[in-house]
Amino acid sequence: MNEQPVGRAIVTFSRGWQTLVAIRSLGQRGVEVITGDHYSMTPGSLSKYSTDKFRYPDPDIDPEGFIDAVEETVLKHKPEDDRPYVLMPIHKESYLIAKHRERFEQHISLALPDIGQIMQVHNKGTLASYAQEAGLPMPRTWIPETVEAFGEQLDEISVPAFVKIRESSSGVGIDKVDTREELEKTFLEFVGQFGLLPGDLPIIQSLVPGDDYCVTTLFNRGQLEACMTYRNLRTYPAKTGPGALRETVDAPAMEKIAGEVLGPLDWHGVAELDFRWDGNAESPPHLIEVNPRFWGGLIQAVESGWDYPWLTFQLASSGKID
Repeated sequence: MNEQPVGRAIVTFSRGWQTLVAIRSLGQRGVEVITGDHYSMTPGSLSKYSTDKFRYPDPDIDPEGFIDAVEETVLKHKPEDDRPYVLMPIHKESYLIAKHRERFEQHISLALPDIGQIMQVHNKGTLASYAQEAGLPMPRTWIPETVEAFGEQLDEISVPAFVKIRESSSGVGIDKVDTREELEKTFLEFVGQFGLLPGDLPIIQSLVPGDDYCVTTLFNRGQLEACMTYRNLRTYPAKTGPGALRETVDAPAMEKIAGEVLGPLDWHGVAELDFRWDGNAESPPHLIEVNPRFWGGLIQAVESGWDYPWLTFQLASSGKID
C-alpha cells in the first residue's frame, strides 16, 4: 500500500536543471510535485517525481495569462484535506507571483518576499544605491540616468569594467570592456538592443580582482536560517556566464554581509548573492549582485547538505524549518 503523501507542491520553470534538483528533493521526501512550464516537454516534467504537469503562457510575453494559468492549476490541485500545499516558483517568474500573491495566498502557501523587496535588490541600480547608503563593500559603480550623463562621466570611469543592464539573469546583458572605446560602444549597444529608456540605462562597475563566490541563503522574516557558499572554478560563457564547476567553501565574511543586505529588508525565502574576493584576509569581499530566487548551482547546495527546496517547503507550510 502506498504511503500517504506528506504534501503537495506546484513548481514552475520545469525546464531548468535547478528545478529538476528541487523536484527530486521534494519527491524523494514524499511530496507530490506538479510541474509547469510554457514548454510541453522539459527535464522536470519527465522526472519520475512529477505526478502531473501543466503548461502556462510565456510570462515574459503574457504575464496576465501566466498568472491566470497558475491560479487555475492551484485551484485544480488543491487538496481536500489539510496536508501542506506549497507554490514554489523557481526562476524569474517568482517576481510575477510575488506581485500577485493575493491571488494565491488564500489557497496555497508561499515563502516569497514582497515584490518591492525583490526589486530593491534584483535591479542592479537600486542594489548599488542601497549598498552605497548602507556602507557595504561593492565595486565602484556608475549609475547614469541618461545617455548624456553617461557621456559626461565617460572620462572618469575606470577600465577594465563591466557594463550591465539593470535587470537580467544567466549572464544576459553583461559584458566586460577593457577600454573606454569598448565601454562607450557596449553601453550604447545595450541601450538599443534592450530598448532601455532614461532612468533604466546600464550601470558600469569596476573590475575587482579575485574569484567568483556565491552565497546561498534562506531567510525567515529577516532571520537568516540557512546559509552556504560555493566558489566558481569554471564559468560558461567564460567571461560573464554562470558557474559550471563549483567548490563548497567556508566564507563567514561574505555570509555576514549577506545577512546585512537582506536581513534589514525582512527577507522571506531564498536568495543567492554573488561576491568577488581575492582571498586576501585584509581585503573585504565585494558584493556584485543578488539573485532573489533559486539559483543555477542549486545542486551544489543540496549535494553539500543544504536541501533548500525541502527547507523552503517546510518554511512555506509551517513557518519554520529544521
